Amino acid sequence: MGAESKGGSSDKGSRRDQPTVRGEVFRYTPEKWDAVKDDITDLARQAQSSGVFRTDDIHEWVDKSFTNPHTIDNTKVLLREGNKVIGFALTQHSYGWSKEANDTVPSDTKAEITATIIDKDHRGNGYVGALMEPLDEDLRNKGFKSVVIRALSHQGYDRAIERHYGEKIVYSSMVTPDFRHIQYNL
Repeated sequence: MGAESKGGSSDKGSRRDQPTVRGEVFRYTPEKWDAVKDDITDLARQAQSSGVFRTDDIHEWVDKSFTNPHTIDNTKVLLREGNKVIGFALTQHSYGWSKEANDTVPSDTKAEITATIIDKDHRGNGYVGALMEPLDEDLRNKGFKSVVIRALSHQGYDRAIERHYGEKIVYSSMVTPDFRHIQYNL
């Protein structure tokens, strides 16, 4: 299942002029991985060079995130423009962070978005919904009730998440000058 978007930034043309961008849940097979590995590695390298993403070995991080048997069941969503991957989001089970000490959402029903990367030339086009809707649907189908995301603030991703989820947000707080923790219910 996936979600589609024609974009929406007024300074980049009308929605009709924008190519269709869709989000889709990625289910690992060696063949599917071979088809997207280079695009995903390029996106991770782009995030690393901007200082947002910190790892010494991009190839190792990408391989572990997408092909490691311990991460195969984690939800992974690709954002595509045609056949090209222009973004992705990764999740895992949430480990310990909660909106408050007596959080009413059990940790076994809370997922954490650990990485979200959208190609720099495609940011600001209204693609958050296309990326997040299939992710949320997959998490709901797996029994999750809540999602935590550490959203980058200086590029506006935190504001895009807050606009997209609105009243579903149960907690939002700046944890560093660069990041905002946001928790929303599915």
